[in-house]
Amino acid sequence: MSSIFKFNFFKAGAYLWRTRNAPIVPIPKENAFPLFKGTPAFIARYALVFLSMDVMYMTTMVYECWEGGQLYHNPLKQINPQKKSVEDSTPPQDPTSVTPAKSQKPMWTRFAFGAFHCGLGGLIAAFLLSQRASWVRSMTLVRPLGKKAQPPQLYIEVAGHPNGYAHPFLLKDCKLASTEVGNDIMMVVVKEEGKFAFRALGATVAGKPMPTTGDQAVSYMLKTWIGNGGEVQRKKQKRT
Repeated sequence: MSSIFKFNFFKAGAYLWRTRNAPIVPIPKENAFPLFKGTPAFIARYALVFLSMDVMYMTTMVYECWEGGQLYHNPLKQINPQKKSVEDSTPPQDPTSVTPAKSQKPMWTRFAFGAFHCGLGGLIAAFLLSQRASWVRSMTLVRPLGKKAQPPQLYIEVAGHPNGYAHPFLLKDCKLASTEVGNDIMMVVVKEEGKFAFRALGATVAGKPMPTTGDQAVSYMLKTWIGNGGEVQRKKQKRT
């Protein structure tokens, strides 16, 4: 389960904030060059499934803290109920007796623990949504036709986009870079709009299927990117 954020929830939230204004448009069909087409990471493909589980967790825990009087849910209490003695199982003799109300925790503790679970669920949701917005499904290079020379545009389609829709960026604003997660994972850095990760292994680059192992896929992707006028972001050397 790869992640360009290394499970950093705060970076994921910051990424969603930066990309909130990025437009989503249909990918042009004319004069389009299929630069990349692959499968996003597992967590990006099934983010909505994990998100639904996260919502169930958050609502259940908030209910248990607020209405149930428990700060956390104890499943063993229902699976292994305490054995009642013979005296406890005997019905009360007095029909007018009233069962005492279930005690609840103070309001400030219920509110604090409910807010904790709500905040934790929100951070997990931000992380999952950021994965859908950052893992690339396809990249298409379009060179506009016309009398005046216009710069080529790169359309980046991520896992969260409908098929055939993508973010449009100028190719001159995009740089191809490597990641610290793995040597087989690459990413496109687009100024302030964020980073879009993809895996070249097993994908289709420039209409050519890539092998699932080795360095050929990364090398061919780098060669194709430079051959179409793209820039490469060099690694920053660490100070010793």
